[in-house]
Order: sequence, then structure tokens, then C-alpha cells
Amino acid sequence: MKYLYLLLILLITNLCYCQSIQIATITPNLIEGQSTSFLATISNGGNNYQLNWKKNGVVVGTNSNIYTDSNLKDGDVIACVLQSSDPSTLLKAISSNYLKLQVKPLQKTPVLK
Repeated sequence: MKYLYLLLILLITNLCYCQSIQIATITPNLIEGQSTSFLATISNGGNNYQLNWKKNGVVVGTNSNIYTDSNLKDGDVIACVLQSSDPSTLLKAISSNYLKLQVKPLQKTPVLK
């Protein structure tokens, strides 16, 4: 029986593309009010896919591997959903990893009088 499962897994792996999506921030230090970019890396997305960037569960950008935001707050959560209409893909929609942001407040320079 275990050989049947192994054969089934091999068959599915060879017939379908198991797609994946990972996101990461391009900007190393997140500071409130400054522009920050995120990059989506896609594997086996198929020929016809759409990206939906989400901030705190709300769609904020589409169809670009890069999302940029200058209004980030500490605790914001960024994710990206890959939707594919390619018949060779195994799943029609998958979500990336979630990034819970640690955004530092902007340090205000004191004005000397």
C-alpha cells in the first residue's frame, strides 16, 4: 500500500507544478514614514498568474513582484497571494509567508533656538 502512495505522489509531482511564493523586505531597517519595498519570489507560478499584495488583510497592490509602501506602522502584516489560471498548476491560489513588521518611529531632530 505504501508503494501505491509513493507512486501517486510521484505521478502528481510530475503532472502538476507545485507553485510557491515567498516575500521579503528589500529595505533592511523599517522607519516610520520612509518608503519600504517588498519583493515576491515565485516558483512554478505558471504562464498566467496574478499577484495581490495585502497589508493587514486588505489588498493594496496587484500584478507586480515589488510592492512599495511609505505608510507602514509597527505591527502591520504584509502578505502576497498568487492566483493562477494555468491548468498545469496544482493550486489556483496560494498565500506567501506573512511578514509582521517592526517599524521604528522617525527620530525627530530637536531644533535649537
